Amino acid sequence: MPVTAPPSPDWAPRPTDTTALDGADVIEPVQRRLPSGVRREGDLIVATIGKAIEIEVDRPFQDVVVPQPEVAEVVVLQPGKVFVATRGVGSTNLLLVDADGHVIRNIEVVVEADLDGLRRTLATMMPGSRVEVTPTQSGVVLTGQVESAAQADNAARVAAQFAGGETDDVINSLAVAGDQQVLLKVRVAEMSRTTSKFLGAQTNFDVSGLESGTILGDNLGNLLTGAMLGGSLGTGVPNTIVIDKFGIDGINFDALEEQDLIKVLAEPTLTAISGETANFLVGGEFPVPVAEDEDDRILIEFKEFGVSLSFTPVVLSDNQISLRIQTEVSRIAEEISFTTEGNILIPGLSVRRAASTVMLPSGGSLMIAGLLRDEERNSIQGTPGLMDLPILGALFRSTEFLNERTEMVVLVQAFKVRPREFGPEFSLPTDGFVPADDIDIYLFGKLYEQYGGGPGQRPRPAFTMSAPIGYMME
Repeated sequence: MPVTAPPSPDWAPRPTDTTALDGADVIEPVQRRLPSGVRREGDLIVATIGKAIEIEVDRPFQDVVVPQPEVAEVVVLQPGKVFVATRGVGSTNLLLVDADGHVIRNIEVVVEADLDGLRRTLATMMPGSRVEVTPTQSGVVLTGQVESAAQADNAARVAAQFAGGETDDVINSLAVAGDQQVLLKVRVAEMSRTTSKFLGAQTNFDVSGLESGTILGDNLGNLLTGAMLGGSLGTGVPNTIVIDKFGIDGINFDALEEQDLIKVLAEPTLTAISGETANFLVGGEFPVPVAEDEDDRILIEFKEFGVSLSFTPVVLSDNQISLRIQTEVSRIAEEISFTTEGNILIPGLSVRRAASTVMLPSGGSLMIAGLLRDEERNSIQGTPGLMDLPILGALFRSTEFLNERTEMVVLVQAFKVRPREFGPEFSLPTDGFVPADDIDIYLFGKLYEQYGGGPGQRPRPAFTMSAPIGYMME
């Protein structure tokens, strides 16, 4: 609805003294004609984002100066009328200048976020939460308590839309009620079985009676005249190896069957606060040469191996937990290591790695990765030609069979937890352990007397011999 501002008695570039106006006769009718979210007191306009205000000017003006157009935009459609459109949170002023360069009017514009609309929206989205909204010079501040971290993040995003769309204009000081710590249990289980079979024969050939001679005496050499070859071969072909005996000295039969079984079970457990990242590593680091400097010194870089776990939990509403997980089980594998030209051994790593983002309820389990591999290889080696002979060809070839089967799964389980203030002590791996005394160690070869027991069981003191141990000599 268009708004007509009452003419001011003084058009000097200063705010109008509103105390000299009769509020009942002048201000109140204007306030009733203003749109919602707009307040006006003389030349001071306070409005929310996205409002349009019409201002009438009874003196002709030529230019309008706006120092901060990102806060308010001015449009002049006809003489004597100025339309102000609010665009962003902040404050600015409008200077109306006549043809002589004199400021005939100074209008201050303050743009605020729609706090009432923001409060209504947050109350509808999160009826069980208590959120307080406080305006600032360039944005809003959110305080109070919400049920989850996801609600706090959603509230900040909604407030940013009301504050102009910039998240930097929102100060999120919301507290999250309830348990916001997540315990993650990961299980990496793998079974690998390898079966290899080798069956073959190794034939040893006997070549004897080697001596140097001339093939066919001079007959072959006389066929090549000296005129043709310059006389170099006129007396035959000397220094030729003559085989007197050729045969099979012996045959060795090889038969081998090998079976390997590998079991890998890793169960890392880690706890983190909602929204924070936690890391866990049990293993070590090994050096790897990566380059050489100008002084021919080898530069070393360390690589991690072992059992590692990294995850970032976010507690959502409805008892749901979002997890960004990265887990790895690795070991140094000699079978894939190699040696460089400088005789430097570079270790290889056998790695099982999984990374994913999943969602599950508190106490729920989920398989995030799995593998089933069945690999089979057959190879035949032998003497060309002889290995293809019927029946006898088995004496000149070897057959190798290899079968590898691997099955692996990665399971995750998440719990919402909170610290325990009182109660019994936690169970430890060292509970119930009783070290062996001197008699058990030296006479019976025991490493411990008791291992395992009830939670919190205290180990009893070990018996120690006070006298020297050994033979008694008379």
